Amino acid sequence: MTVETRTFISLDDLVGFELTCLQCKVKSVFEVGGINQPVICPMCGEKWFDRESDSRRAKLNQFFWQVVELKKLLQSFPTDGIKLSVRLEITSHTQSVSK
Repeated sequence: MTVETRTFISLDDLVGFELTCLQCKVKSVFEVGGINQPVICPMCGEKWFDRESDSRRAKLNQFFWQVVELKKLLQSFPTDGIKLSVRLEITSHTQSVSK
């Protein structure tokens, strides 16, 4: 028999983003809504993007702010007549159980 465990989180469970500097290995945690244009490591000063015009920098920042907006949107559902909730499935581990 196989037991499958599925793990879900709600967006309310998301409280921050952890960014790890690949130069000094320091992990920095930024509160959801509290990060804007992560550009340099707050510890060693390493620039995280070689080119200021790198489109991935803008897309990363956009992602951070979309999470904030999505959390606000989902909180409004019950008061706006929307009858559903949204959760994210995260990686789980499957284990075999012998009987």
